[in-house]
Amino acid sequence: MDILRLWEDYAVDGKDIDESLIRPLVMESWKRCRQWGIDPYYSGTVSIGSEDLIRRKQNKTELLAAAMPHLHKLYKIIKNTGSVIAITDEDGIILDSFADTETLQMRNFPSPGTIHHESTIGTSGIGTALSAGIPLQLVAHEHWLRDNHDWYCNSTPILRQRLITGCLNLSCPVDKGHEHSLGLVVATANAIEREMELNLILKEKKKLSSTQEAIIELLDTGIIVIGNDGRISQYNNKTLQILNTRGDWVGRSLDELFDCSYDFERLLHSRIELDNFEIAVKIGRKHSYIGFSTAFIENTGEVEAMVIRIREPESIRKFANIAGGSTAIYSFDDIIGTSDKLLETLKIAQLATKNNTNVLITGESGTGKELIAQAIHNGSSRKNKPFVAINCGALSRELIQSELFGYVGGAFTGANKNGNPGKFELADSGTLFLDEIGEMPLDAQTNLLRILQTGRVLRIGAMHPNTVDVRIITATNKNLEWEIGRKNFRHDLYYRLNVLQIKLPPLRERKNDIETLAEYFLARFVREMVSEVNGFDSLTLDMLKDYSWPGNIRELENAIERAVAISEGSRILPSDLPDSIKDFDASDNFACMETPDSSTREVGRNLNEVEMAYIKTLLREHRGNLRAASAAMGVARSTLYNKIKKYEIGIDDFR
Repeated sequence: MDILRLWEDYAVDGKDIDESLIRPLVMESWKRCRQWGIDPYYSGTVSIGSEDLIRRKQNKTELLAAAMPHLHKLYKIIKNTGSVIAITDEDGIILDSFADTETLQMRNFPSPGTIHHESTIGTSGIGTALSAGIPLQLVAHEHWLRDNHDWYCNSTPILRQRLITGCLNLSCPVDKGHEHSLGLVVATANAIEREMELNLILKEKKKLSSTQEAIIELLDTGIIVIGNDGRISQYNNKTLQILNTRGDWVGRSLDELFDCSYDFERLLHSRIELDNFEIAVKIGRKHSYIGFSTAFIENTGEVEAMVIRIREPESIRKFANIAGGSTAIYSFDDIIGTSDKLLETLKIAQLATKNNTNVLITGESGTGKELIAQAIHNGSSRKNKPFVAINCGALSRELIQSELFGYVGGAFTGANKNGNPGKFELADSGTLFLDEIGEMPLDAQTNLLRILQTGRVLRIGAMHPNTVDVRIITATNKNLEWEIGRKNFRHDLYYRLNVLQIKLPPLRERKNDIETLAEYFLARFVREMVSEVNGFDSLTLDMLKDYSWPGNIRELENAIERAVAISEGSRILPSDLPDSIKDFDASDNFACMETPDSSTREVGRNLNEVEMAYIKTLLREHRGNLRAASAAMGVARSTLYNKIKKYEIGIDDFR
């Protein structure tokens, strides 16, 4: 049953409902809302005073200090997606939030100071997560307030020493929600909890005890403790793993161990605190990037030691891959169809899983090029490594270089001061999928060719390249050989990329797969929309098979989604299809046919009149049976149907 209908019955009309149709956690919350008498149509937000907000933020200094670096990273990941990140105290009071400009206009936006406790606004992501004490997703009509039905919320409590100290929330418009978002929120909350634990450890005076050594070895962060003499007094094994080195570091200075652009001794004596600065380091002949932060241990105002926390960029990349959809979710089992051309294509694609050869996928828009790329990745030895996708046609000439190759801090105006890894580094040890490769500017093509030749990527503004191990899969709907002739594409890059070419057939050449694909999309959208549609009218299927599908599978998917959304019956009728399909005529030439009955060929009639008379004659002969009449005419049934619609002929008059 539709959740909105259940909400109207229970929340608005006060009726009893079948509680088994609602998630137990949501149902218990609804009961509390009814008991509290919260008006489901209450509009607006309730806020605390500014002085109260200042006091609450001061009480949560430790929480906010630990959370802010992670919230800024999370916001950088979800920026421009219409999402909002909010952090609250244990009472559901918003302490701070981050959002895109357009998101600020949404109703019940979680501005700092607004109250999102369940007793105030009813069932909500923040309020119900705090009440239940567990992570949860709350979608659309599960919210108690009507104004919140536009939100898709992912919330989780933040714990400090096993007690709830706040809540982290990631919300977005319903149409942009993703089921995997909650995992990202929980991972960020866990990172904040670990940060608070680490900060607590760093403030204690027993840093050099054996107990402390055991604790820091459990952390997934590298730790280096430098005494006020500039010498290393302690470090953990995670540090050695991140820097890919070994040896005894105690009693040595960092300058002896690796080269970098920072003077750590100056940082120590100047008490300069840095947070997750990313720098290039050189150990022996190997160059790599690390993110580091500094904190200080003081005693009676004097610095006893500086603690350096080192983070592996790979941990940041994993977050970026999850949030940005940079994971391959499709396999060959997800590819639907049995046509000869498709099976021939899949045979070649499956061969590509057995090696690391560069692959070029060609085909019209909407034929499923990225699906094939993901299937190849998931069938290869790299399946447990990153799959990073980038659309070369969606980025400006200025951005594509920094997106692909990354940049160091201060490389150009507006650059992140900490620098940023490019897609090649994010895909290290995995697969990089370059969609619409034919749109890549020539200067970026030159840099791409250099990486393919050397296996090393140089960030913009960097002095030293970084070695990467990346498999390249590219895709295009252009004729690259023709683009080479027009000097829009490098011929040497083309030969590097086109080691194994996979040509995807357009849907019009896979007529036998159209019904199978349509049935698959129908089942999916019926499930998602909780629709009562259970099949297609036979004439509808004929029209789908006759259509030319310039947008291929993507266009078919959109057409079925629209049909399910507007259908008023149990079957998809021709009237439910888009006009482009309903009005499509595969045989405009048959209007020139002559009727076999000479009595209908009157002088002065135009071709349309002749055609209409011919159709009426056939309908009369076959008593309105479209299948028989279309067979006699030698055209598809959908073509005849379109002509009947064009001439406004009443079929029932002949039955």
